[in-house]
Amino acid sequence: MVFFLMAAFAAAIMLQAYRVQTVRPDHWLSKSDSIYVKYRSIEAQRGNIFSSDGRLLATTLPTFNIYMDPNADGLDQTTFRNQIVGLSTKLASAYPHKNANRWERELTAAREKGARYHPIRKRVDYRTMLKMKTWPIWERGAYKGGLIIEENKTRKAPFGQLAYRTIGYVKNQADTVSGVGLEASFHQTLKGVEGKRLEQRVAGGNWVPVTNEFMIEPKNGKDIVTTIDVNVQDVAESSLESVLRDNNAEWGCVIVMEVETGQIKAIANLAKNGQGRYTETYNYAVGYGGEPGSTMKLVTLAALLEDGFVTIKDSVDIHNGKIDLNGRTVTDSEGWNPYRNITVQKAFERSSNVAFTSLATRYYQRKPQKFLSHLKKFHFNKPFGVELQGENEPFFREPGEEGWSKMSVASLAFGYELSMSPLHMLSFYNAVANDGKMMKPYLVQEVSEFGLPLQQFEPTVLNPQICSPSTIDQLQQCLEGVVSEGTGKNLLSTHYASAGKTGTTKLFVPGAAYGKYYTASFCGYFPADQPKYSCIVVVNKPTAGKYYGSAVAGPVFKSVADMLYARSEDIQTPLNIGRRDSLLLAFAGTSEKVSPMSGKLFQQLAGDGPLVEAAFTDTIKEIKPKSIPQDVVADVLEMGVDDALTILESQGLHVRFTGQGLVKQQSILPGERIIQGQTIMLTLNK
Repeated sequence: MVFFLMAAFAAAIMLQAYRVQTVRPDHWLSKSDSIYVKYRSIEAQRGNIFSSDGRLLATTLPTFNIYMDPNADGLDQTTFRNQIVGLSTKLASAYPHKNANRWERELTAAREKGARYHPIRKRVDYRTMLKMKTWPIWERGAYKGGLIIEENKTRKAPFGQLAYRTIGYVKNQADTVSGVGLEASFHQTLKGVEGKRLEQRVAGGNWVPVTNEFMIEPKNGKDIVTTIDVNVQDVAESSLESVLRDNNAEWGCVIVMEVETGQIKAIANLAKNGQGRYTETYNYAVGYGGEPGSTMKLVTLAALLEDGFVTIKDSVDIHNGKIDLNGRTVTDSEGWNPYRNITVQKAFERSSNVAFTSLATRYYQRKPQKFLSHLKKFHFNKPFGVELQGENEPFFREPGEEGWSKMSVASLAFGYELSMSPLHMLSFYNAVANDGKMMKPYLVQEVSEFGLPLQQFEPTVLNPQICSPSTIDQLQQCLEGVVSEGTGKNLLSTHYASAGKTGTTKLFVPGAAYGKYYTASFCGYFPADQPKYSCIVVVNKPTAGKYYGSAVAGPVFKSVADMLYARSEDIQTPLNIGRRDSLLLAFAGTSEKVSPMSGKLFQQLAGDGPLVEAAFTDTIKEIKPKSIPQDVVADVLEMGVDDALTILESQGLHVRFTGQGLVKQQSILPGERIIQGQTIMLTLNK
């Protein structure tokens, strides 16, 4: 009887085991949370985001929570008793808020209570964690020493808020939708592949590893290399913030693009928060859609020139700055003026609304599709597909659609009745700077792993020629004229020429009079003769008295252009100054000091040696070796004082000097015989 009862019981166990595995397995798997040991997902190391020159824009830094299992299976009572004092001393040294006796009592009490997951310290850095692994008891490891290390991953931006909205974030790395910026767009690339590890649930619902080994080891995410230049980004943001504060503006944005490639070198977005500070909360440069205002006049001029209706030398009547069109009055920003007939170029430089509405109405009122076809050719009807979520889709009405009126063509001509992002307008200006070749703007140039490129993104041509070379040439002349003679004269630089167009847009704000608020903008490129960078600046709702694009947005453009010109040797021209005294420069001296300047100051390097000097003819053309005589006083005129001291003291002379700058006189003339120990007086002058 006992045998049959035992056999029946065994059979029931086997039957139930079979049912658990084959009948409703999903139901029983769903109960796994109540099981004390199971395999759990382990997050992979997220990839880094780098700037174009390899500097970290976003990275994951590990921190560690330290726990102790004082009742670990391999930790016997003798070992615990003999080494607990040593462990407590180490803990007190690292965390002196508790002395060694208190640490000892705390850990001993935890062992006596049967604790398996006693907290020691949270958010420990990597170096401290490694030291802890060498302390008494814990040096025995997890099984025999009870050391439990729980790793946390924290996303850090080494440059703080710099390009914050462009870099972006993800709130939940398992959710690709909950995030913005490059972090969200490249989430799958950055996040890697999660692993599996056997873990045990302990008191408090916490899970601790049963073993340090993985069932499936996590695979780290890939890195992405952006086109962002940290230095350009820094100048763009700081200049923009300064202008926003000075003008008490609502928000502003800046984009800097490389003309030839379409690489975005900087993209800054700042908006005033409730505390009056400016922070990045929205990517206006890419996501905002609004009426561009007068920067649109370049588009209108391009259409007129390309269709052969005008040239920039033709005359246009601006009606003293005021005209009635189809029942509406259009005025120039400066109001009434004494001018009537001026050239199209001069009208563009003065940003005449009357001129461009008149021309658009005359040539496109009966053929609006002809004008709209140019907008489509210029990519104003679709997004670019830039690597950021939420890109604005440009919009303009067409004949027959609701809202189209007799004034629509005229309104489009000077930047109203359409919506586009700052990125779209910049891309058009960039194409003009690029001799008609429109490039796709992009932010990521490479996906890499362990520093080796896995995928590279090359420049993409959207339209090889948006306009004829003749049209492009005339557009470039007009843009240069705006800065040299027109509304952008305050942006003139003595070092380089720039080109661009100012924009001032009236805003429709519910509850406010039309024309009370404005958007100021400037879009252009530099240097004008060899365009290297293009830039657009948009400042929304300045309320400190200024609202014109040249006065509000222009200074940001100039700050960015000045910085880029100063650091870009390839767009600087050799000075080739003919007069020796025209610059405070050492035109003679030791070769290690003069030679590095040769590429900027001189066209050729004719020779090298311990001492060199500039060879002057009609212009400075080369550097040549300068000999140091052995028995007569050296010629140190035009040298810096440090080089002069080195040479004269090496000849055994005592040197005294007065003034600042370059050596203009020496008391012992060059070529006189040296008397050892003699004193020579140098007179310096700027």
